[in-house]
Amino acid sequence: MRALIKKENKPECMEVGQVEKPSCPDDHVLIRVLAGGVCGTDLHIRTGEWVCGKFPVVMGHEFCGEIAEWGRKVQGFKREDRVVVEPHVSYCGACEFCLTGRRHLCPSKKGLGIDINGGFAEFVAVEARLVHRLPARVSPEEGALMEPTAIVCHGVLVKGSVRSCDRVAVVGPGPIGIISAQVARAVGAREVIVVGVQQDREIRLKLCEDLQFKTYLAEDREALLGIKSRYDVVVEASGVSKGIGLAVDLLKRDGQMIAIGIPMEDHSKVPWAEAVRKSATLQCTYSSSFTAWEMALSLVESGKVRLNPLITHDVDLKDWEKAFDALAAGRGVKAVLRP
Repeated sequence: MRALIKKENKPECMEVGQVEKPSCPDDHVLIRVLAGGVCGTDLHIRTGEWVCGKFPVVMGHEFCGEIAEWGRKVQGFKREDRVVVEPHVSYCGACEFCLTGRRHLCPSKKGLGIDINGGFAEFVAVEARLVHRLPARVSPEEGALMEPTAIVCHGVLVKGSVRSCDRVAVVGPGPIGIISAQVARAVGAREVIVVGVQQDREIRLKLCEDLQFKTYLAEDREALLGIKSRYDVVVEASGVSKGIGLAVDLLKRDGQMIAIGIPMEDHSKVPWAEAVRKSATLQCTYSSSFTAWEMALSLVESGKVRLNPLITHDVDLKDWEKAFDALAAGRGVKAVLRP
């Protein structure tokens, strides 16, 4: 079968090639992939900044597909059921985190498309317990973006909290930031703004404005001074030091900062003294929980969170370089690959 393969941990070293179609063990389902979403992690895997757990590996951890086959221990599925998949596989099932429903934090877990062959392929086999059914009203393209939506729901609604009276600021208008703004509005936040940089002006911030969010530029110091210390909740989705500092600036006293963006450097500069003086609550959040996936599916099905507007590139798998190049250059928001 056809797949996008990372061959070794060097810049590039990626190609579309042929790999063996996976088997379907007793507790697995075999999924025919319909669409796969390109994540920022995939861009870092391409450059070698993010090291996979094995090489070669079929990439892709955000995808939607339909059931093609299931193992003898699996019940409740039929062919062509459309599904999405939690990407944390091979967790131990016996540690503190697994036993308390936090398998996404299991120290032994492995990731689809990183440590185990993923969804940028015609077929992928996964444990049935990681599968969620896609509502009939949700398209496969939206399904391919369900994983980042679940990450947002976990950070904003499960670990963090947004109330109907809250003012919310989102720093970083990438896919995670744009979805965060929509989720905050969906649960009733009375004001939601998005802050980006000049490079985001034409595409990403324009999309936020099309979705009816007020936007600001990080370079516009005068405008930001007028909203300093205004927001009950600030979602930090940029993962860069300046974004983290800006998030603390925007946060009001006794406010809540939700950190979702993952810095590529080991150390980030944080205005710690200001955060302490503001009595800030810091919620660092990583990956996604079962509950968050169900929340994500519900919000997208209801239309309160719209994912289609984020898709700026929808290409055949053989054209993966076009999509990766565009996203890396800031000329897009989200890309979908068709195996």
